[in-house]
Parts: sequence; C-alpha cells; structure tokens
Amino acid sequence: SAQSTYNIVCATCHGTAGDGTGPAGAALDPQPANFTDPEFWATRDMDRIVTVIREGAAAVGGSSLMVGWSASFTPEQIQALADYVASFRPSAE
Repeated sequence: SAQSTYNIVCATCHGTAGDGTGPAGAALDPQPANFTDPEFWATRDMDRIVTVIREGAAAVGGSSLMVGWSASFTPEQIQALADYVASFRPSAE
C-alpha cells in the first residue's frame, strides 16, 4: 500500500505523521517538508508533489537532498504516494 511504502521510504525523513520530524530528517538542512503545515500547501499542488517524488525536489528548485524515485516506483505507485502525502494536508478551516 502507499502508506506502507511511505512508512518504509519516506518516513525516515518526513516522519510517520508527515510532520517532517523523521529520525534521519533531524540532521538535514534544509529540514524535510512538513506535510501537516498549511504554509507548505499554500505553494504546492498535486502536479508538484508528483514531480518531486518522481524527479526529486531539485527539479522544482528545492533541496537536492530529496531524491527522485522514478527508478524505484511506477507512475501509478508515485501517484498513490502523492495522494498519501496529500492526506496529511490540514483541512481548510
């Protein structure tokens, strides 16, 4: 499932709660994205999330520490991961 893939591959840096507090993320500069922060979503849409998972954050001007996963996952799996990441987005008040 996308959740188990996220927990294995992504949570190391982004945290199981999506809040950017994974154990490996603590040492990174810049810090991993916090998917629970409304500010994060203010400048991102699903296309950008998919691109970053597929090609890495440097593809959109972000940190080269966030690598692309196109060699590891199918487009469908990447979309499922993006959908899972979006599930951390706080509801609009």
